Amino acid sequence: MNILFIRRMFLRNNGEFRASAVVQSLSSNGHEVRLMSAVWPTERCQELSEELELEILSSDELSAFDAIYVEGGYRTLESSSIKDLEVYVKNGGILLLADNDMNAIQGQDSLIQSLNSVFGGRPDGDPWSPIKIDENFSMDDQYNIRFSTKGMGLVGFERELVEGIEEISVGSPLVLKASSASYLLTATNLSSYLQSDIYQDFYGQRAWALLNHFGLGYAVLIGGRFTDRITFSAVPGNAMWLERLLVQLSHLIELENVQPNRMNTKIAGDVWTIIESRTHEKKSTAFKPLSGGAESNIVHSLAKSIAAMCNTDGGTVVIGQADDGELLGLQEDIEFKGKGSADGYQLAIRNTLETKFGKTLELLGVQLDFVDVEDKKLGIFTCPASKEPVYTRGEKDKEPLFYHRDGNATKELKGPDLVEYVKTRFK
Repeated sequence: MNILFIRRMFLRNNGEFRASAVVQSLSSNGHEVRLMSAVWPTERCQELSEELELEILSSDELSAFDAIYVEGGYRTLESSSIKDLEVYVKNGGILLLADNDMNAIQGQDSLIQSLNSVFGGRPDGDPWSPIKIDENFSMDDQYNIRFSTKGMGLVGFERELVEGIEEISVGSPLVLKASSASYLLTATNLSSYLQSDIYQDFYGQRAWALLNHFGLGYAVLIGGRFTDRITFSAVPGNAMWLERLLVQLSHLIELENVQPNRMNTKIAGDVWTIIESRTHEKKSTAFKPLSGGAESNIVHSLAKSIAAMCNTDGGTVVIGQADDGELLGLQEDIEFKGKGSADGYQLAIRNTLETKFGKTLELLGVQLDFVDVEDKKLGIFTCPASKEPVYTRGEKDKEPLFYHRDGNATKELKGPDLVEYVKTRFK
């Protein structure tokens, strides 16, 4: 991959800069890494001195890079054009921001608000701060916080990132909060309890990285010092996780480019005319409860139906249609979740289901189409028979659940029944 590395401050003449270990790791894995100190709008770059031309990249050159890694947190980004970086992500780029510290957050409300859309701020525009300093932790002698990856109960994409990795180290970690982003890792903090009297009873967990998917690209926020040589080199898992993350996100973007998001396309077969069966199901909405209940119940009902189709013989799931076949349309749901925007509604569906499954619809092989029937918009999920088990998270927790189709019903399998089904179905 061709990677742009934006480092802290203007340090071109510094032989050993803080993030040199990360750059060395990326280069050793075959990536082409270009070091710069800021990204500016093209029109501003016309007035740069010869010296600064070596430090500042023109925004019209961003499209040449597969990924951008920003070292130095918000303060580093403040010297760049955030608007251009956001456009870069929406067009299919990968943005990683790490090494956030207290100095970069305090008094930077306007900067934080401008980054909401990049790292999963509230889509309704309510005031919100994406990160905050947490309580002090017991540090080891290298001031690192070591996160154990054991017992996290991860599924899909998140589990693949940490397979075979026992721990990852960051320094001065922060609490991450987001409403539309998904937590990339929630791990047990080793350093905070190895020296504690409550070692046996401590099961505290904290998210230290989150991922936001918007447009065609991905933005990742690592909530702590990750680029210092001591921190990054503290455990082998750091370099392994970073490499896997870049490769996996690049693969997901390639899949989306092959199967672009579509609206109002005509698909083969009028599936809304058939009755519910082992391979077909109808849902009134994807989000809005029409007769009581909670939104989380509606979302989970849709997710488990899609998973069940994939875990059985494949099939289709229509949203915007009642069980008796009445065409309801999605206008109420679009107003409820997409705030009147069909594109915003589709993005909400994709982001929500990605959180439920731990991977994008494209990676599952699930195709989402929208069609107009009798002046009513319907959503149609075409689900393939999966070659491996598809799990979805529960309504209130992150425990993976398994569903399959039994006639025209969706049923959960667990215990010995699940073991036997997986053994015979996924050979």
